Amino acid sequence: MLIFSLYFVSYVAAQECIRQAPTIMVNPSYQEGKRGEEVAYTATVTNNDNVACGPSRFYVSGTTDDSAIYADSPPNFGETRPAIDPGKSSTYDVQVRITPYAEEGKAYKAGVTVKNAELDYYSAPNYGAYAKLYVKPEQVACKDSDRGINYEVWGRTGTTCGETIKLRRDSVD
Repeated sequence: MLIFSLYFVSYVAAQECIRQAPTIMVNPSYQEGKRGEEVAYTATVTNNDNVACGPSRFYVSGTTDDSAIYADSPPNFGETRPAIDPGKSSTYDVQVRITPYAEEGKAYKAGVTVKNAELDYYSAPNYGAYAKLYVKPEQVACKDSDRGINYEVWGRTGTTCGETIKLRRDSVD
């Protein structure tokens, strides 16, 4: 662009748009829940593009490391979300369901993946952030006449009432 004045001529170069990886934070970073429960996380996405790029929209999807827990994508994810100006942030709520198949006493990862919607969907990189979700063992309530027995078998712990513990090994670790 040329700017003319009476005394001098100057040239102002337009700044090039440089897309950067967004910053993603998932809070809280640790939660506990039981099978059948839902827990909520908040993901904060910060647009790190330079100002020449202008605002960007992001695809934000819930994700987990195992099918034993299920993360819903935030409502209205993707291009229907408001655009985020460079240097600004937006928050997204993610619900995570712990299925009946989740292993008690195991920690899973739950979080989000983020993709800049201003880029080609198939070639744009995915970025992710995760929090830890611990599945609490069910507590066994024993009658006063029973003696509760704590046990640990193949890395799994629990309590049983009475004197007999039945063991079943589901898989080889």
